[in-house]
Amino acid sequence: MLQPCASRDVPASRVILRGAGVLDLIGPLRALGVTATPAGPDWLDVTPRDVSKATALERIRERIGVDPGWTLAVGDGVNDLEMIAWAARGVAT
Repeated sequence: MLQPCASRDVPASRVILRGAGVLDLIGPLRALGVTATPAGPDWLDVTPRDVSKATALERIRERIGVDPGWTLAVGDGVNDLEMIAWAARGVAT
């Protein structure tokens, strides 16, 4: 069974779907115009088009005035690749 997970206090900009066969939903979800990124064999991150960890960090970086050269991102999954590429220093664990 798929289990959507999202905070009840904040409007969701990211939804996590977990369950057997969830990766079969990548194509249909992308056809609906959202970004669907696998984060494991039974885990799918779903965000609005053009929204990712990297775009969120870029907005925060701009807002607080951090120089792009001072950015660091650490990730451990496929859903972290864009964020790692965004950062001046990216680390994959």
